[in-house]
Amino acid sequence: MGRQTIEEVSSSLQGIEPGELGPGVKADAGKLDLVLFPFSVLKNTKFALPHQALVESICDGKYAAAIETLFDNGWSSIAGVTRVLEVGARKYCANNWQNVRPGIRYVSAALRHLLATESGEALDPETGLPHLDHLGCCLVFALWQQQQGINLWEGYA
Repeated sequence: MGRQTIEEVSSSLQGIEPGELGPGVKADAGKLDLVLFPFSVLKNTKFALPHQALVESICDGKYAAAIETLFDNGWSSIAGVTRVLEVGARKYCANNWQNVRPGIRYVSAALRHLLATESGEALDPETGLPHLDHLGCCLVFALWQQQQGINLWEGYA
């Protein structure tokens, strides 16, 4: 699947009004909950990931450090995250992500996007946007919640 335009993504969401899914909704049912995996055990093994330092920053709750690593492309990284935000605003509603609890779900999603990239899948199949842009977006969400004093694990079962 090639990269989709915002219009193509929007047309795939026809019939769903922004916000119709309700506040705090995140469609991650049936997806791997990677916050459960102890990625630190892979360090210094043959299974260490190429971006092991980035994974460790994410798992350690050092979202600012992870964002700095990921956003080394500057404005192009910000533009990529903004494209993901546009899709999210159309799918859910603008800023819905601020209401998603537990926030740790975004950390799990960030790890899923990173592992998809590591396995050679450059584009997210749902949106056609780069997994790295989704990863950056998830990290921004986690960092924002952390900065607001929100316990990302609150409500996690």
